[in-house]
Amino acid sequence: ARTAMLGESDAPASAGAALDLASVPGADGPPPQEGDRLHDETADDVEVRCHARATAGKMPMSRCLHSATCVDDKLYVYGGKGASGPLGDLHVLDMKTSTWTAAKPSGAQPSARFGHTAVAVSAERLLVFGGMAAGHSTFNFGGAGASSGGVGGGGGSGDIS
Repeated sequence: ARTAMLGESDAPASAGAALDLASVPGADGPPPQEGDRLHDETADDVEVRCHARATAGKMPMSRCLHSATCVDDKLYVYGGKGASGPLGDLHVLDMKTSTWTAAKPSGAQPSARFGHTAVAVSAERLLVFGGMAAGHSTFNFGGAGASSGGVGGGGGSGDIS
């Protein structure tokens, strides 16, 4: 039996065949060693536990496709998609005290959106870019109808403290 190397195939190139990873050395994990008990039915069961940390304050509503940005000991959660559509709210989790607060940022506000990115450009400023809002993309690179960043533009930034 021959062992295929990455990028190699027994099929002609015109067939468009994908590489069978089962034949790549190590694709199925390392070879078993003497004394391994991974699939030994006599091995003890493994117990896995998850711990949810209790928090104080008003938690943000359920959402998906939001951004979560860490700055020092704080986690900033912006926007996302809720049951009624795009969200434009900002919530802060103080990770030292496990306390949620709803923030009221100053400066230019991005429109409500989901599927965006956010990055802290300083300890006081969060930059939000891209995503979707009300059924349309928020990407805008300065073409016709471009906005300088606030509502309806490609992004926006505001002071977060």
